[in-house]
This record gives sequence, C-alpha cells and structure tokens, in this order.
Amino acid sequence: MSKNQRNPEATNSGSADGKPAKPKAQFVIDFKHGPIIAKVWLCDGTEGTKFLKYSLPRYYKAQSGNWIDRKDYFGRNEADLIAAIEQASGFVNEHQNNPDRAISAANEIVKERDTNSTAGKKDELSNHLAQHGIVSSDAASMQ
Repeated sequence: MSKNQRNPEATNSGSADGKPAKPKAQFVIDFKHGPIIAKVWLCDGTEGTKFLKYSLPRYYKAQSGNWIDRKDYFGRNEADLIAAIEQASGFVNEHQNNPDRAISAANEIVKERDTNSTAGKKDELSNHLAQHGIVSSDAASMQ
C-alpha cells in the first residue's frame, strides 16, 4: 500500500500497522510567497487538546497540466521559504494559547486580503484605462 492510500483498518487510536493515528487537521489559513505556500492547520491532539501547526508545500505545474505538491526546495526558494515560515510561525505563535481563536483571526486576515486585492485591481484597471486613453489620467486617479 502506498503512503498516499488510506488504511481502511486505521482507527483514531492507531493504525493497523501499529503506528499512532495522525491528528485530525482543519485548514486555517495560508501564506503564499512565490511558489511556497505555508498552510496553517488546527489539529486535535490527545485528550481533547488542540494545537496549530504548519506545512510548507511547493507547487508547480507539470507538463501533463497537473499541479504537483513537492516538499523539496531549491536555493532560489530561500527568500520565499523564510518569508512563509516567518508569517506562519508568527500566526501559530500568536494563537498557540487559544487555537480556536485562530479560525476567526484567519477569517479577518482573509477579509482584509480580499479588500486589499479588490482595491489593487481597481487601481490597476484605472491605470490601464488611462494608459490606453480610454479615460483621462485625472479621472483614473480620482477613483
């Protein structure tokens, strides 16, 4: 059985091969830097405890058109890795004493990202329209 296949005999107390079961994890938020995406997870630990952790996948598109998730990195990924680790670690450390609060904090961050993204897209569109003479640069800057 490959490591990506689920073991149907596994239970919450452990798997059929005697290894402890992995904690259940709920996605919380991601922090993207270049091809690196630090993903934060809220996990159920033993005896009802909860904790936060993060993973660092690197995605690329294969010739087949499928997206591939890798766990190895190149020297050129150093700055993106550092930035992603700093953001994810900061988020985890900030919420480690109250992991349930992490979900609402993540929602606030995502909402702010969406607001900033929308404003940035409007600015880009206005500048594009002004550059092509569709609207005057004065009208674009007033938006």
